[in-house]
Amino acid sequence: MSSPTVSVSENEVADSVGYSAYFDVVYILGASLFYGLSLPVFALSINVLRHRARNSKPVRFLLILTYLTLLSVTGQFISNVGETLTGLSWSQSPSDSISYVDRMAEASLKAQPYGIASLVFQVLNFFAGDAIVVWRASILWNNSRIVRYLLCLLLTGSAAASIYDVTNFSIILTGNKGASGNGFLKGDAASMFVSLTVNLAATSIKNTMSRDKVNKNVPFRILLSLVECGLFYCAAQIANGILTVDGDAPSVFGRAIVGQFTEFFAGTYSALVISIIASQRSILESSSVVDGSNREPLAQDVEKGVPPKQSTMQFAPRPNVLSGMSDQIQLSGEHDDRIGSFASSGSSYPEDRSHK
Repeated sequence: MSSPTVSVSENEVADSVGYSAYFDVVYILGASLFYGLSLPVFALSINVLRHRARNSKPVRFLLILTYLTLLSVTGQFISNVGETLTGLSWSQSPSDSISYVDRMAEASLKAQPYGIASLVFQVLNFFAGDAIVVWRASILWNNSRIVRYLLCLLLTGSAAASIYDVTNFSIILTGNKGASGNGFLKGDAASMFVSLTVNLAATSIKNTMSRDKVNKNVPFRILLSLVECGLFYCAAQIANGILTVDGDAPSVFGRAIVGQFTEFFAGTYSALVISIIASQRSILESSSVVDGSNREPLAQDVEKGVPPKQSTMQFAPRPNVLSGMSDQIQLSGEHDDRIGSFASSGSSYPEDRSHK
């Protein structure tokens, strides 16, 4: 009578082992796919920024942020693969040593450092995405200190939630407190939703400031504006946050894939936004961060003929209608100045000869 029970128990263990192995293999394939898709975006961002003036503060900031995000995404990929492969090490243990369940528990214990590192890189990716949208929104609305202080406060809250998330997860994981799993989910979800709040605030500012500048008849510009303001990133965060909070999700496997996609998408999104910002010349030129000053040309400067402080930023030569018009205006101004100086010198020349 006991043999059917043993047979059912062995079948359940076999099903658990097979599902775990299948899940780990697909998880590695998903991580490889998402990481591979992110590399061209980072290459594009770095290539665009390298054609800008490296001595400019905004370009250096964006370039450093791109490199750090690429490092974070790479660390995310290595940590995920290392955690999964270490978790699969139970299959290499002798079958007569300990049971499958004990071997899987031992392998999970060895994979804990990779899990903590993976979460650290995940929150770094989230914070990079928050930082770029806050920087972008603060440039668009640089005349209001209240808006900038609010964005900085939200960014600080995002950093605090991320630190709490990592600390809480590390304590739960190292303490082997299985009953505190919901605490980790709540901390993880809190970090996501605080980050979502940051992106929604920056998105609202971006939409308000650039609503009149985008030609609604050009779908590509509308798409760039939506990507730049973080709308798609907010949608991914909402899906991941809901699946994280909802413990009765229809598929644990699907929830893990969505979570992994959001982790890599967070870093890739910041590089994509950087590429869009760097490719639009007017954005960096109109930024007060370019020349390090919020100073506008004063009335007395205009009366005295003192030119306003110009940006020292140099760009790669490319056809641009707006830049061509500005160059023509500048050349015509210089030409008028030369004519005026020549006329003044010509009018004073006979007087000089008469004195002689």
